[in-house]
Amino acid sequence: MKVTTKDLISIASLAVLLFIGWIDYATGYDFGFFIFYFIPVALSAWYVNRRTAFFMAFASAATWYLSDLYTFHPYSNAFFIYWETFMRLISFLTTGLTVSRIRQLVNSERQLNADLVRALDEVGKLREDSATRHVCPECGRFTQSR
Repeated sequence: MKVTTKDLISIASLAVLLFIGWIDYATGYDFGFFIFYFIPVALSAWYVNRRTAFFMAFASAATWYLSDLYTFHPYSNAFFIYWETFMRLISFLTTGLTVSRIRQLVNSERQLNADLVRALDEVGKLREDSATRHVCPECGRFTQSR
């Protein structure tokens, strides 16, 4: 089984997520690490694919939930931890979708630019060919200039 670059990035993103979750847990609920959970989601979206980014978004939400739960963050109502987890999940999913779409647009733009360069080269070659030829008035074909 061959390990690809995308596999390595997926594993690295998961390792980063686990490290962030551990730091979040170790520092307690008073020190917010919410913003750092976006890193593995964005890495997965940019370098792997949208499906992996969505998986990482769910994993990030679950990791945040477990960290918050095991630091015994007091909530006035038990429902609020679920609400917070859901809001974070929506944020992570939105980030994954957005970064993935931006990457898709960048790749599309690169392909369009490459196609444009090729077309312009072809137009230049046709212009050079047409400068050395002229159109025969009787048959309408290109002939070599004398």
